Amino acid sequence: MPIDPPSAIVDVVTANHLYRGQVTTGGRRLADVLSDSSRATVEMHDVVVRSPGEQSEDRHGHHLILSKKDILLVVPQGRYEAPIRRHNNYQLKQPYPVMVVLPGYVVIAVAHLPPRANPWMLIDDSAGLPAFFGLTEVTVQSSPHGFVPSQCETVIVHRRRIEAVELCQEPAGKPPLELAAGTPASGD
Repeated sequence: MPIDPPSAIVDVVTANHLYRGQVTTGGRRLADVLSDSSRATVEMHDVVVRSPGEQSEDRHGHHLILSKKDILLVVPQGRYEAPIRRHNNYQLKQPYPVMVVLPGYVVIAVAHLPPRANPWMLIDDSAGLPAFFGLTEVTVQSSPHGFVPSQCETVIVHRRRIEAVELCQEPAGKPPLELAAGTPASGD
């Protein structure tokens, strides 16, 4: 009896469609599968394709090949399948509040980035970040077709589709420098 490789049920959002189905991850992080530069496409199974508009009917497909360059964001559904441990791949990251603007979407969330992150890291290809990265504690303030819920736990964003970004200068939860150094804040 063949064993199915691990997969994740996701909503893949492009500018004009929503694709809900399974992406085979093979035990890798979903963002890593999407960022794999050796493949320009992602395979989806048991897919429902939705188009905007009240009159549109859902289309069903068994096996769909989707161009990764057209993906705006990916919303994992249910349990987010990810490896329990990534050996020799630990990177210190801090949570930064961020606003990300994609075509038709404004996303307010938390990005987990290296210390001393700057907004250029999220847009510039030379920054060394993967093509797709996750955001947590997500609020979607604009969703033109209603494809993305206003609140989600995790969204994976296609970095190359970002139009604008605002990144808080200080990581979330970090006290101001004067308090961290033990000096009283002004006005005390």
